[in-house]
Amino acid sequence: MAAPIIYADSIIPDFGVPFNDQMVEALKTAPVEALHDFHAKQQFDPVMMGWRPANWDTVLDGWKQYVTHCVLGGNRSAKSTLMARLTLHLAMTIPGARIRCWSTNEESSVNDQQRVIWENLPQGFKNLPKKRAVDSSISYTQKNGFTGGKLILPSIKPGYPGSEIIFQTYRSWSNDPQVAEGWWAHWIWLDEAPPAKLYATLLYRTYDANGRIGMSFTTLDGWTPLIADLLNGAKTLKKRHSKLIGRELPVLQESIRPRTIIHYFWTEDNVFVDHENFIGDMSNRSEAEKLARAHGIPTKSRTSVFSMFDRDVHVVKHEAVPFIKNPQYSVTKYHGIDPAGRKPWYVVWGAYDPAGTLWIYRDFPDMATYGEWADSTGDDGGKAGPAQGKNNFGYKDYKELLFDGKEQSASDIVMSAVDPRYAASESQGDDGAETMLSKMLDHGIYLVPSPGKHVADGEGILNDMLMYDRKRPVGSDNRPRLMISDRCENLIRCFENYTGSGQDEPWKDGIDACRYLVQTANGYLDPLAKVVTGGGSY
Repeated sequence: MAAPIIYADSIIPDFGVPFNDQMVEALKTAPVEALHDFHAKQQFDPVMMGWRPANWDTVLDGWKQYVTHCVLGGNRSAKSTLMARLTLHLAMTIPGARIRCWSTNEESSVNDQQRVIWENLPQGFKNLPKKRAVDSSISYTQKNGFTGGKLILPSIKPGYPGSEIIFQTYRSWSNDPQVAEGWWAHWIWLDEAPPAKLYATLLYRTYDANGRIGMSFTTLDGWTPLIADLLNGAKTLKKRHSKLIGRELPVLQESIRPRTIIHYFWTEDNVFVDHENFIGDMSNRSEAEKLARAHGIPTKSRTSVFSMFDRDVHVVKHEAVPFIKNPQYSVTKYHGIDPAGRKPWYVVWGAYDPAGTLWIYRDFPDMATYGEWADSTGDDGGKAGPAQGKNNFGYKDYKELLFDGKEQSASDIVMSAVDPRYAASESQGDDGAETMLSKMLDHGIYLVPSPGKHVADGEGILNDMLMYDRKRPVGSDNRPRLMISDRCENLIRCFENYTGSGQDEPWKDGIDACRYLVQTANGYLDPLAKVVTGGGSY
């Protein structure tokens, strides 16, 4: 009878010696003999006696709460050392632990991942006598790594086999996807960014033992499908000021993906690195490289049209939208509408305030009701989501949607701007040629075609409204003129992912609706003086 599974979330990882100010002061006054003894212990057992930097504690503290622990680190930020020691600690703590370590290819597995595991393996295991018929397998060479790509430690509890660490590669999975099927694990360490589809598959391998996944890599490739899947909609839990960049940057984020946490390991947090030389080497690099190599923060590629968009700056709690918080706050409201044939129209509700700020406070189809408008994991940067499915709405349904009384009455909306080409396209009706404009007018809704300007004109207006000085605190004298309610998650993701790549791009519809609004609207209209104070096109 097989021994019962020891679940991964039943233990609390606890290893290493905290490296903090108190320890530094203690070392300054310690006898030389004590320092030599302590150093010898660290050499003998790097896992339990090695230094534990303060930022490692955040990862370990979230062990029970989160399944995926993603460590995005700068160069020399000790992310791989953390993962290697955590891997070995679990193997030495969980009876019969099943662990899989994945790397890009065989070369990187042997030279990087297997090497760091061997370097941190306690000397007691390395010194075990080499005998046949024992319940362990610890055979390593620098040239070939662990024999057979497997490390098996001696059993730590009667009835349980020795803990095994098996090394695999993304390349082998691309050649044969079955290598990621048919097994389960307590812990999976992904060194370097895995393919998004492989990561999704490996999540299923954690269910049997309430397992955990750790990922560690430097985000030099920018906004990959995997990064987009993890970071789209992520909530910043902690941030601090970076001297190298000159503004606040995230240190800890919670993904909207279930039970997923993202840690940013800054190189400066590794006290064993020469920071002065590192900062000097980075001083003339691009901001994108500084973010990735020094902070682990990915940057969207230049194809991202709205690179200034920042969820932490441009998105506010719905209850904090001024006229939602205070119904007496004066604004002028508009619709932006991107109609379609087979898929739903994309509609945004926006309001200009007296300062000229546009507050987008509602979108349709909204994620809470209809699901994702687009999925960021597609091979071409995204694919249509469930919200783009046919909804069987007719013109009467859209009339009721536009003026359903949730936030406003019909009299509140001063203009409904729409795609001029679609609005003017004719179809044959019972009484001759009809257009979308005429059909909506039959239902008492007057739509205004947006000026037929180039797409780039509308994108330019939106980018101008997103602008603020990143190096200064956001405040009354430094803030963007475009703000979005956190209820508009589908629209927020459109701003995060839109590349302007063409008619088939799944993120374009929300952006088109916003373009029509800002290119057509007259900004804030003083209800007494009827004076325009913001908005409009160039």
